[in-house]
Amino acid sequence: MVEHSTDQPSAPPQDEFHAAMIRADTVALWEWNDARSNEPSQSEPAFHLRWQDVEPLFDQAVAATDTNASERHVVNLKNPALPADYIAATTNINCCFQILMPGEKVRPHRHNMNALRFVVEGEGAATIVDGKSCPMEIGDLIITPAMTWHEHVHEGTEGRVVWMD
Repeated sequence: MVEHSTDQPSAPPQDEFHAAMIRADTVALWEWNDARSNEPSQSEPAFHLRWQDVEPLFDQAVAATDTNASERHVVNLKNPALPADYIAATTNINCCFQILMPGEKVRPHRHNMNALRFVVEGEGAATIVDGKSCPMEIGDLIITPAMTWHEHVHEGTEGRVVWMD
């Protein structure tokens, strides 16, 4: 079992950098007293996925799936060091790219785990979380807490929107 640190960060200096960090809802990891105490006791082998290998699969995924049948175009990242039937990036992180085309919509749903979406391409889509619309623009991060109802819509007219889940 992994023990998690209960240490609180040391009091940060009161400067513009830290004020900006607070406004952006971020923290400086290096200021935590024991940031390494929550590292796992056993490591998984690292692996490297190349964008030039993964990105061309997006258009193929759209062509291969009918959203009326499968609902989503998703390319899941799989660590080749894990067992063949283990479809995840690590033993505790599932990571994938989801593609949404103009006019497509993913019905409202929820799941047990928290989710985050980092938008890497496109414009015109939104994730709606418990009724709150979160426009998805390149570089945005949308966090969806566990068990919250959410859906995805692409109301734009041009091109795909791609995010990393």
